[in-house]
Amino acid sequence: SISNLPEKNGVWLNTGTLMYPISAPYHDGDWKNTGESLYIAGMSQANAAIKAQWDEDNLYLHFDVRDRKITSAADGSAVWESDGVEVYIDPYKTGLDKLTTGLYKIAVNINGDVLAGKTDGSVWRDWITDIVPVVTRPNIVNYVIDLALPWAEIGGKPAANDMAVHLKLHNNDGSAVFHENLSG
Repeated sequence: SISNLPEKNGVWLNTGTLMYPISAPYHDGDWKNTGESLYIAGMSQANAAIKAQWDEDNLYLHFDVRDRKITSAADGSAVWESDGVEVYIDPYKTGLDKLTTGLYKIAVNINGDVLAGKTDGSVWRDWITDIVPVVTRPNIVNYVIDLALPWAEIGGKPAANDMAVHLKLHNNDGSAVFHENLSG
């Protein structure tokens, strides 16, 4: 049931796929041979396959998005109103129990616009970063966003298995903006 919404109480079902942590091999720049990927889809017609790699300096994320209606919002619109992706990073899993200092978020749209923030206690603050996304459009129904996130900018390189990431796909289909989420 849902608190404070008595008209919507009842049995709620959700169908999904159990997702295991993404395996991120050492960075070689070859995304085709990076075996595992995570998949975001569900609310809109767009979907994304996400892969990760790392090296001593960076965490690399590769978003391969299939979208039959790639949309760029009007100039001056919020970053998430255009199609794109968003990444929330907890480099030491400190936020699993509470929102705390040391969490990071980076939103990137198909225009290459970036909106970044980091937490200071329980408050998100603007974060000025030098992270430059690479956005490509191989055809009319796909776009790719590649991010190289320097460990130094996201709290340092964590120990193995000691990092939590929340991924989001923003899809503007004209009549609605969908925010599809995947934690892991």
